Amino acid sequence: MNSKRLAELSKRFPLRRIKSDKELEMASAIFSELGMKDKLSSAENDYFEVLELLIMDYEANSARIQAFLAEAKAIPPQRILKSILEESSMSQSQLAREVGCHQEHISAFLAGKRGLSKINAMKLAKYFKVSVEMFLPKITERMAG
Repeated sequence: MNSKRLAELSKRFPLRRIKSDKELEMASAIFSELGMKDKLSSAENDYFEVLELLIMDYEANSARIQAFLAEAKAIPPQRILKSILEESSMSQSQLAREVGCHQEHISAFLAGKRGLSKINAMKLAKYFKVSVEMFLPKITERMAG
């Protein structure tokens, strides 16, 4: 069963270096599919781990992706949170209740009057299932401020 599943996955996307955005798209689709499963067989897990390395290698060496990531890292954390709230149609007070912090802190943060505590940044990151770095000031902001 395991070798049959591995052969099936390898037929859909052979485990070899990713050379184009189209191949990245195909690999990412399988990676997402496997990542959504509750439990992976040992063959699926092996394939998943190698595929992750191949995707990471391509992304690390793609000038287009690196430029996109650099641009994304420059987005202020207030703008990120504001966008997330708009996308989810969530109010500041709803968010405060959900993550367990004061609504006034979120409001002041979004207005640029104060930063988030590391604890609140961690709460937001956990709630939205993203990196805590999204809600912490960027290095350049800290140096300027």
